[in-house]
Amino acid sequence: GDVFEYAEIFDGPFDQPIAWTAGSGLDPVDSFLPPQVLERILAESQLLPMGYRKTFDFVTFIDGKLVMFSASLMLPEDISKIRDVPVSELAGAAVGKILTSDKLKAVEQELNLANLRLEPAAPGKGVPSISLNGYDNQPAIYMAWDPPRPGSEVLARMLPILIAVNGLFLSVGIFVARQAHVNATNLIRKEAEAARQARTDHLSQLPNRLAFAEYCDALDRDLEAQVAVIQIDTDRFKQVNDVIGHAGGDELICQFSERLLKLKDDDTFVARVGGDEFVVICACRDGTANFWRAKLEELEKILAVPVHCAGLYFDLSASIGVALKGPDRDPIQDVVWRSDRAMYHAKQQQIPGFVLYDEL
Repeated sequence: GDVFEYAEIFDGPFDQPIAWTAGSGLDPVDSFLPPQVLERILAESQLLPMGYRKTFDFVTFIDGKLVMFSASLMLPEDISKIRDVPVSELAGAAVGKILTSDKLKAVEQELNLANLRLEPAAPGKGVPSISLNGYDNQPAIYMAWDPPRPGSEVLARMLPILIAVNGLFLSVGIFVARQAHVNATNLIRKEAEAARQARTDHLSQLPNRLAFAEYCDALDRDLEAQVAVIQIDTDRFKQVNDVIGHAGGDELICQFSERLLKLKDDDTFVARVGGDEFVVICACRDGTANFWRAKLEELEKILAVPVHCAGLYFDLSASIGVALKGPDRDPIQDVVWRSDRAMYHAKQQQIPGFVLYDEL
């Protein structure tokens, strides 16, 4: 139930689909996806590049509840073991979670959106939205919202004041107009500051996961940029917490973040994306290979200096994974996924230095 609420495997060696739902334990239940849906998602899954472990994502309604599904072929950790197995002989799998109002509210708060809601039809012009597609790749429902725009509400608040000013004596009018301008400027600054804080990690003061996602979206639109993604997972963070407590662990994160910020420049983005996980993205138009390697050398120097917390010195080390954007202009999120896999390989194998995904 914590991971998914619906799961189903089908085709391949299975004569009949096998399904489970949250609360049913290990006992299979009847298939909850119609045969035509299973047929379509299997066909879509077979078209996915197996090396990147992508998924075919769709939504559907089950018992009146909107369920978000991810489907793919069932693959072993080492894909080379099935290199000679025809794709048609592989089983498919689909897992889903119900999109509840609480989950929708959590998304709204995480992304700093206003009035996030589901609409059965495409919203009117000027209303931002995204479509959630069904298994047939056609919009099944729309997710719409009113995004906070610095200054967008200010004009509505200040307009009556500005109109009233025109009816006053000139001297008084000038004074009120100036005050209105000052008030509007302050409101705009406050809204802009709220938007900045929503994209800043409160502990490290580095950009957070929302800022990271927005930066990746911007990179996807820059077709000329060469990109290297460096994922960093600090080692032994739990042990530090155990020795000096959570306050000391927070201090370690802050000190490491302050050092990591020195990597930032016009072509380098730095963010904290998890408890002790950080990401560095190098994006430039030439010399990318030497550029990201130079950043890794700087990172090595950062890790070589112990941190001083609660009267104790702690050596720093990290598991580091690197992935490069290929010439086929693959989405940045795919590059991020590959760097994440490389980082976890470095962590599991306790590999010093860094692991380059292309060399796995």
